[in-house]
Amino acid sequence: MIYKALQWLVEWLKDTYKCPECKHAISETDIDIIWAAWTSVNFNIICPKCWKSWIVQSQLMTIDVKWIEQIQNSIENITKTNKITDNEITSLDKDLKTKQINVSDLFN
Repeated sequence: MIYKALQWLVEWLKDTYKCPECKHAISETDIDIIWAAWTSVNFNIICPKCWKSWIVQSQLMTIDVKWIEQIQNSIENITKTNKITDNEITSLDKDLKTKQINVSDLFN
């Protein structure tokens, strides 16, 4: 397991985890790493208020950030280029009226 990823997981748990029993926040000292290998890690979290123990399992995924950025750019380009302008709507409305066609006729 990548040390930075493990460190990030501990920080994330510390910042977001609330005890399911009493809703109390935890600190880093309340988190024990039971097992970590490859992309999996198991944490034992002990609530400092009610002393309940919880097991949290996590699985890391590696993601190609450049690929995600390319997909996001593609989606943005599609949404930018496929917008219908007001003039196009007005023009279509005029064309349909001159040919006496309803919009529903276009889909049948």
